[in-house]
Amino acid sequence: MPKLLDIHKKKRGFSSDRKLATALLDKHGDLNWGTKQAPSLAVRLGLINKGATDWWHNRPDLAKALADLLDTSPEDLGIHPQEAGDFHRFPEFPELAPLDLARELPCDLGRPVSRRDGNLGEEFEPWLGQGPASITVKQPASGVHWLHFPPGRGADLFWAHLHRHSKYESRRANTIHDAHELLMSPRHLILRIDADGGDPDLHTLAAMHPDMALLIVAPHAAPLRPNPGSIQTLYLWERFNGPLDARREFDLTTDPFEQIRSFEWRLHPDWITRLVTWIEKRANAHQTETLFTAEEILRWLEKFPYLKRQIRGPGDILHLSSLLHSVPSSKWPKATNREAGRKLLQHILPTSTGIQNDYRELSIAAWRSETAEWGAPLPQESWEQLAKAHSDSATEKLNALVDADDRATRVKLAGQLKRSPSRLNLARLTEQKMLLTEAVETYSLRPRFMPWLLARDHVIECMTHQELESWAPQCFDPKRRIVVDAALDALTLDQLLPIGERLPASLAGNAAAIAAAEALFYTIGRRIQKETEIPPALLTLAPRVLNQLDMDNALGLPGPWSRDIREKDAQIEWIATCWEWSLSPRPENLPARFQSSWLFPGWANDLDEADDWESIESLVEKKRDVMEAILKPRLQPNLQPILQRAEALTGILAKPPTFPPAPLKPFLIIAGAKGRWHIEPEWWKAVFDSDWIENLVSDKVNQIAEERIPALLGAMLDYVAATYTKSRDISTHFMLSPLRTAILRRLPPESLAHAFSKEQLQILLSLPEALPPALRGQALELMLSSNNYADADFEKLIFLTEEGDAQRLLRCLDTAYWKAAAQRIWQLMPHQAKFTLSNASNENPTTIHALLITCPDLSYSLPLICEHRNIFQNKELQAWARERLPSAGLHSQELMRLLIPR
Repeated sequence: MPKLLDIHKKKRGFSSDRKLATALLDKHGDLNWGTKQAPSLAVRLGLINKGATDWWHNRPDLAKALADLLDTSPEDLGIHPQEAGDFHRFPEFPELAPLDLARELPCDLGRPVSRRDGNLGEEFEPWLGQGPASITVKQPASGVHWLHFPPGRGADLFWAHLHRHSKYESRRANTIHDAHELLMSPRHLILRIDADGGDPDLHTLAAMHPDMALLIVAPHAAPLRPNPGSIQTLYLWERFNGPLDARREFDLTTDPFEQIRSFEWRLHPDWITRLVTWIEKRANAHQTETLFTAEEILRWLEKFPYLKRQIRGPGDILHLSSLLHSVPSSKWPKATNREAGRKLLQHILPTSTGIQNDYRELSIAAWRSETAEWGAPLPQESWEQLAKAHSDSATEKLNALVDADDRATRVKLAGQLKRSPSRLNLARLTEQKMLLTEAVETYSLRPRFMPWLLARDHVIECMTHQELESWAPQCFDPKRRIVVDAALDALTLDQLLPIGERLPASLAGNAAAIAAAEALFYTIGRRIQKETEIPPALLTLAPRVLNQLDMDNALGLPGPWSRDIREKDAQIEWIATCWEWSLSPRPENLPARFQSSWLFPGWANDLDEADDWESIESLVEKKRDVMEAILKPRLQPNLQPILQRAEALTGILAKPPTFPPAPLKPFLIIAGAKGRWHIEPEWWKAVFDSDWIENLVSDKVNQIAEERIPALLGAMLDYVAATYTKSRDISTHFMLSPLRTAILRRLPPESLAHAFSKEQLQILLSLPEALPPALRGQALELMLSSNNYADADFEKLIFLTEEGDAQRLLRCLDTAYWKAAAQRIWQLMPHQAKFTLSNASNENPTTIHALLITCPDLSYSLPLICEHRNIFQNKELQAWARERLPSAGLHSQELMRLLIPR
């Protein structure tokens, strides 16, 4: 088949996809290509020749720009749907018959689940062209419905089915903002997006037509604003008083409002069984030549739990089924095979040893990388850097070959070194569809489970031929730790013995040794009930590990150093491991701490008084009552004829009546605010009892001189203080009162310092989120200069501070609330924090201490903390290091040193 793009490309003088990509970006840089890098766009161009044109077909403006540059039409380049007739192919399993969406339903593998309550909401079902039998659903509710489709869970097939069967128009765009024109009309729309457009996306949603119902299918979750200071968003000033678009954005993204109806596509617990059964039936129905049976692959996966855990979605199962369907099950690699990844890779690329090596070496380079997050999609530039770093790996292999003690090892290493290319060929991996786009400007190796298997092979090799330092520090990375555990589980007990023998006599202060010992402790614990006999040399590991446990764990349970057990699942795994160990013979030198402990019940002498029982019992979930606050609707009766006369009557009164009627009270309050007379408490009661009175007074506040506003607010605060103990409702009403809002809008910020009593300020500042931003800054200044306002929420006020109050935040570092202030500085202006730390010699040690101890970037803060260790207390520094140790990665040994008292 001729490569249409190549034909037109050569006609126009472009010798490569990269040069064509560069020309496109130069000429049409105003279009949203999803990338600004020519190599990334070149990958998209290369897919056209392979017939993968859906990305271009769904972006007609980009396809037209390409065709115009080549002086042709998109159709002449092959940019059109792959196949007519609503057929959906399975690229991961090409031999499987295409699905006819007009006549066939996809395999039922999952459902949309509400992020709020975990249920399938009825409001989602109309989009699918269906509804519950008991309810007649005509159309979706107006507003935004958001379906998060995590990568690998079958979004393409879902989208094709939705496009075919939903009665609503469906379109595709790179970001929401790119489709802003589509959101201006009231018609209902389904929109699939490929990338998170950030704030412009939110602006677009806030401005969409209010009558429109919009379903967004996205590879990321709906935005939800963080709430770092436990702010009560119900009372937040910006929620009620900001610009209209900002208020709509707030309602879309902030709990408890969160008007985006947010869902996530979740696979059924038995989705793998459903899919492989469906594949077998489909293959048989279409007489596909295959050895595949659902029973065999399910049995194999059950015996290969690590591989099963790395299978994230239907694409992985389809890819795996494609690999194995023509191979007898007797030749499938087993979980105990130390080179299972390499053998499975041979099934994927049976004819190309070179590309097998490229794929394997790139996987290992990603595993060994100090900067790349393991298992995550990476930008093209990161993959290129990993490819260049491969030469370091070859050097290490050469050194290992020189140091090898036996001939068999030398022969094996020599073969690996011979097969290793000088530089990995990323272009070849892309052409073979082994390195594919995951999201905009990021790529991952396919199939997704293969790098995990190859990393396991690599770790097994390190465990059996290298020192602990070659693999154990990876236990301090939660994602890489999974691979380490799988490698240990694949080894026999006899193969584990040499690893245990490599442990030093003392584990103390040695991060690699502690991590290795704890990893062995876990894997042996998983085997005690399964294996016939654990070698005594491995059982001696228990007291060594127990003597090194973290006894100061915040949960009250002695815990491992290399694993965080704060989450419930991790706690259960740790306790289960300890209980398994207690089924083995009790060690002679068991630490006294565990001789009467529910953590090791099988070894205990007396469990009645065990002090860790309460911590274990606390894992049982307790029911919690959930209360909802319901605000009453606010109504205003039509009293205009009476109110007009009441206002005129108030103007001629010499003094207020003793018992004024209700229509007179709002005007008496306004006159009192102007200084004509004292405002009686009974009048305030009328304000808070009657919506129409409150709204009327609010409308008149603008008639009052600014210098009189503090006195009006003070009078209101006195009434609230006097009545708060009698009725809690008055507090809520006061915080949301339109009169309070109208007064605060006109209140001079500087009046906080002199116009109010201590009691009045305590009420006014008790809920900082309900203050206008201008008053918050002045309130913070007031708190910094006085200790008389302890009832005000200083910490909450700090988390409401904006960047314009940078200097005040820095001054907060010298208060008892230094930690909240430092956290807010890192959230709001990390550049300011780093600038301050870069001038550490000129700064107050208290400031340096606060910023370093709260810094979220371990690689940045650790060297500086070591440099300024003298400003930290030992216990504080140890707690800081302990909290970060389970996810410290290659910094684990440095943190371990900080745990040693000076």
